[in-house]
This record gives sequence, C-alpha cells and structure tokens, in this order.
Amino acid sequence: MWHPTATGYSAPRMLNGIAMAIQSLHPYSWDSVYKAAVLEPENLMLEQRIEVAQEALLTRWLELTQRHGNIIEIRAIVEASEALRALKRQWLRKHRAA
Repeated sequence: MWHPTATGYSAPRMLNGIAMAIQSLHPYSWDSVYKAAVLEPENLMLEQRIEVAQEALLTRWLELTQRHGNIIEIRAIVEASEALRALKRQWLRKHRAA
C-alpha cells in the first residue's frame, strides 16, 4: 500500500495541546498522522486524529492534483481517505449506541 515517493512539507497542527508536523520520515508526508489515527488506542482522541489525518490527506491531494502529481500517491490518498471515513463511521456508531 505504501510506495516510496515523497515530497515533504510541513503543516503544523495542534492535537491535544501538542503540535504535530505532517512532515515525517515515512514514505508520504501524511503517513504519520494517518497511522496515528488508524492505530489510536484511546477512543477519546480518535475523532481528533481522524480529523487531522483527513486534513493532511486533503491538503496533499490538492497539491498533487493541481500539478498533476504522482498518481500512485493520489490512489494511496483515496484509499486512506476511504479507510478513515469507515473508521469514523464505526466510531460514531459505537458512541451513539453507548
């Protein structure tokens, strides 16, 4: 799923009082915030992490589509966005039922 191409950029974002930089050592600049959302162990922070990851994905998608960027990364962004939407739906169902 992850392909080694990267153009790093930094977009600091506050999450629970901690500034998170989207730029990372991962293959894609948005990968670290995406993984933080998907692997979040605490339900209290999950919704925030999903929002941060969705913002990072959208920002990068806009950059790539405006300059006809890497189609492999664009596909990975679409897949990651779909996974985050499914995760958020699952989280919302769980919290509405509680």
